[in-house]
Amino acid sequence: MVDSYVSDGWRCDRAALEALTTVDTPAERVLIAKLVAALYRPWADKSARHFQCLVQKNEVEYRGMVSGVTSAHGTCIAFTDGLRFDVATVLQERLEAAGLKVRLSHRVSPLPTVTATAKPVASPAYDVCRADGVREDFAPYLGSGSQPVSAARLRDELARRGLQILDAGDDELALGSKTGGWTEIGQLDELGHALGAKLVQQIEKEVSEIIDHVLALLGRGWQRVRIVTDHGWLLVPGGLPKVQLPAHLVSTKWARCASVRRKDGLPGRSGASCLPAAV
Repeated sequence: MVDSYVSDGWRCDRAALEALTTVDTPAERVLIAKLVAALYRPWADKSARHFQCLVQKNEVEYRGMVSGVTSAHGTCIAFTDGLRFDVATVLQERLEAAGLKVRLSHRVSPLPTVTATAKPVASPAYDVCRADGVREDFAPYLGSGSQPVSAARLRDELARRGLQILDAGDDELALGSKTGGWTEIGQLDELGHALGAKLVQQIEKEVSEIIDHVLALLGRGWQRVRIVTDHGWLLVPGGLPKVQLPAHLVSTKWARCASVRRKDGLPGRSGASCLPAAV
């Protein structure tokens, strides 16, 4: 199913986004949104449920497909939260149009597919992230201790490994590390939570900002920029189906995932899964 999505399935996601950005008047937007929901929701729902069933039946195999990211001299890793595969194809086309050589690949996200869980695995520190146990914020543990991975601890761990930490607003992005670099760019995930379906109006701007950052890095001496992400997302006009989980059935609950109590009283994870992308 992963191969099928990477080959053709992503075109459904991209077609839905493109349809939602083809009209300008309020009346046209309402009409197109209804058409997209009618055509797209059944496909997205059936695909997601089928994928969940496959993961449940082959959990060990799925976990074996989850891979981390390695660093390399001359390569700056650019983390972009929520760079869904179809949006990555737009980014690829734009980068190639700018004269760059681009290779598009894919990874599967760890479960649950939220930033707290999946971002550490999209970094060179993935090998010291432990998923044993369940935390309220769904973050893995860092190393052999009991500290959870946070944005600050992740950056500290990467710096300890010799990676050059570059902020998006830095004036100085020049190559200066023997073991590679780490930078973060883009607000796709944050805007998606804030705007909902209106995110489609911001995707082009986000892609342009990623391209500008990549060109700036290459212009400062980096030989290669590897863009990675943590998870994908679902966007359907009118919203998605929702199931209410009673409080006594869960240890903790977010909008997209929950830690469900088992009969033996121990927590167990539950969450939806979407394919992320990496350029």
